[in-house]
Amino acid sequence: MFRYSSPEEMVGHSVLNVYSDPDTRKLMLEQLKKHSKLEGYEFEGLRKDGTTFWLSMNSQPYHENNMVMGVESFLRDITEPKESEKKLKSFTDSTPR
Repeated sequence: MFRYSSPEEMVGHSVLNVYSDPDTRKLMLEQLKKHSKLEGYEFEGLRKDGTTFWLSMNSQPYHENNMVMGVESFLRDITEPKESEKKLKSFTDSTPR
């Protein structure tokens, strides 16, 4: 999805490298803290080559010994549906009524 050649190639990179806007992670963490979990959180991701794409994320805190140790997330590429939605909206907006 992020166009790295292997999981090992991503190791050592900051998680901030996957967000097209650095503030997105901060906003996501605020929402996660407020709601305890996120479902369908949409944001623009950043690939290794610098191109952007749309993601939907489900996240929850990872606990160990009753302490938050990190965040578990499941990401899904939703670029195709987002682009279809944009084209449909453009078509609908340009269609005479």
